[in-house]
Amino acid sequence: MMRVFKLMPMLSALLLAAGCASPVSHYYTLLPEAAPSGTVRTAPIPPAYAISVQAVTVPAQVDRPQIVIGSPDSVALTPLNNSLWAAPLGSEIRQALAYDLSQRLGVLDVPAGVALKTQALWKISVIVHRFDSIYQQGVVIDASWRLTPVNQPKRTSLICQARVDVSAGPGIAALVQSHQKALHALAGVIAAQLSHKAIRPDSTVHLKGCT
Repeated sequence: MMRVFKLMPMLSALLLAAGCASPVSHYYTLLPEAAPSGTVRTAPIPPAYAISVQAVTVPAQVDRPQIVIGSPDSVALTPLNNSLWAAPLGSEIRQALAYDLSQRLGVLDVPAGVALKTQALWKISVIVHRFDSIYQQGVVIDASWRLTPVNQPKRTSLICQARVDVSAGPGIAALVQSHQKALHALAGVIAAQLSHKAIRPDSTVHLKGCT
């Protein structure tokens, strides 16, 4: 009986510790799923250039490991301590855009500072002005970008800005998926510019203009 009595406080402490365990953290990425083998889209004739998506600037309000959500008709923002980005938000956006553009155009995304001195290149610089995640409503990405030609004497720089609005269902995963769709739509506009095609953005994209 004495042995049982001495073990009881230890068991109680273990049960209490288990009950107070921290919630499991979930990590999310903006990168889309990789296309199955044999289904990767490439241009019919490989373009005579490469791209280099530069580091992406994001608003300070959302530049943190936690996913930050808002609510309709409120200026309050809530960082979710158990719903985190798999990488810094700027890196997540850069990687998602670079992957999407390289798949659409059939080109290489060259890391900054790695391109050959004679290689035709488009530097793509992106500034995200708004990255809103409104719970159970939708997402907003407002971004400007600059396309800078390198080793292309006949090309000129281009600066544009657009806003992308995508609705979202309930849950954090749904918000992240809507951000993926928004970035995919934004990449479609940039890809059309790089391939010198008419821009036909879908209904989620509101192109503010280019200079």
